[in-house]
Amino acid sequence: MQKYELLIERDVFGTLQPVEVAMDLPISSLLPGLVVQLRLPRTDLFGKQLSYQLYVANSGRRLLSQQTFAEAGVEPGMHLRLEATMLDEDSRPDLAVPTLIPTQLGAVPTIPTIPSSSTGTSARNRDPLLHSANTLGDHDALSATALAPVAYEPVVPPRKQSRRVFVLAMGALLGVGGVGLSYAAYHTLLHSGQTGGHVQSKVPAQPVQQAAQLAQRPVAQQLFTFQRHQQLVRVVGWSADGQHLASTGDDAHLFVWDRTGNVLQDLPQPAASHALAWSPDGQRLVVGANTQVAFYQALDGKLLARSHHHHTQQVTALAWSQQGLMRVVSAGMDQRAVIWDTTNYHAMLTYRNQHSALDTVAWSNDGQSVATSADNGSVHVWNASSGQDLHAAFQDVQRPMRALAFAGTNAMLAVGGDDGIVRIWSGLTCTHAGMVCMDQPQRFHITQAAIRALSWSSDGRSLAVGTNDGMIVLLQPMKGTQPVLTLRQNSNVRSVSWSPDGNQLATAVGNQVTLWQI
Repeated sequence: MQKYELLIERDVFGTLQPVEVAMDLPISSLLPGLVVQLRLPRTDLFGKQLSYQLYVANSGRRLLSQQTFAEAGVEPGMHLRLEATMLDEDSRPDLAVPTLIPTQLGAVPTIPTIPSSSTGTSARNRDPLLHSANTLGDHDALSATALAPVAYEPVVPPRKQSRRVFVLAMGALLGVGGVGLSYAAYHTLLHSGQTGGHVQSKVPAQPVQQAAQLAQRPVAQQLFTFQRHQQLVRVVGWSADGQHLASTGDDAHLFVWDRTGNVLQDLPQPAASHALAWSPDGQRLVVGANTQVAFYQALDGKLLARSHHHHTQQVTALAWSQQGLMRVVSAGMDQRAVIWDTTNYHAMLTYRNQHSALDTVAWSNDGQSVATSADNGSVHVWNASSGQDLHAAFQDVQRPMRALAFAGTNAMLAVGGDDGIVRIWSGLTCTHAGMVCMDQPQRFHITQAAIRALSWSSDGRSLAVGTNDGMIVLLQPMKGTQPVLTLRQNSNVRSVSWSPDGNQLATAVGNQVTLWQI
């Protein structure tokens, strides 16, 4: 019988439990024993029965319970997530518990663990078949213990709700009532969110409310969807005052609109547009369509200037400096970036030190330095006035880096790659220089698909991520590597943009732009 060692998240903080499981047994046979071993509740705060499902942690894919682990494509060392959820037609409870073999696996670094409260627990409440590596010393005692069958009742599946949002939001409840209360409260919130009604609490509400406030986990509410585009939206951005948005894409239209969807300007472009940027005062826009860079008055649509001569291939990215001379930089597939004077709209400098198609560009918060990322995985940071690199290039892998963003409050530079990883460097410095900068970034493993969009909140605390497999992920890098919010969409997320006040997020998916209250 083939056996694999897996890592299972045992609680809302992401604590990992190593287990070894037979690959030819149904997944459903694991779940009841796992729920018992981790002392998770089988009912929520109001007595409604809960069920649990396993998901692949980095992609969110649910493992169908009737399949074996081998049939589900589970591989050795795979990181799975256990979530309280409702069963659907693909999920069927099974009361049998597989034989799980304890393995000696070292403590997982940087991942917080919650001590086991074994004191006072009788032998009959222990599961001899499922336990973590750090209980290996108790194996002899456990192996003599019997486990009674566990009732495992299915309920109705959720409808278009993000399970992870509610699980993470209730993380601090561990300090109030343990893991059980946390999961039960999660299910209660999920149920009340589906019905839209008010929940009549059967327990004192004040401790739960205080715990939820302590958690400070964001949730997302969909406010509005802009649907004027006829084809793929490539980019969306907010004006400086947060009152207007601009969006453009493959339908060769630049729309300027307010937060209710009222269109102020519809500006036809000569070709599909992949880039735009607002001026710091919110009065002007720059847009890239094919090889053209064009400047407009934002509210009346007046064309101020345009140039076809400085790029020879598609303009892929634009950024407008928020400080200093308030210059514009454009980047293109022709391996060059151009600095533009926004007083006379003349090109001031052309940067050619990066020998690969440029995917995106960003200004640092000092208004003096520019970062460009390329198809070969290199990230260059250079002076906008001299065109000289500040230090050796960042290059963690040789995969395209399609998303890039400087934090507005410091020099933290976030880079998103085709390998599904977000990397954060101190963008303006390199401590260990060689052929490339050897400084190690902070890494966030988001998905197996490409990262397509990044946007920092104005306070520099939150980083929004858009992926090619339809995920909108919110990170808070100063607090850890786990996402604090995940929204699943039905198509690639091409652009994400925070409002200036940090309370709303605009996302471009397919031919629509959605505004979210965060």
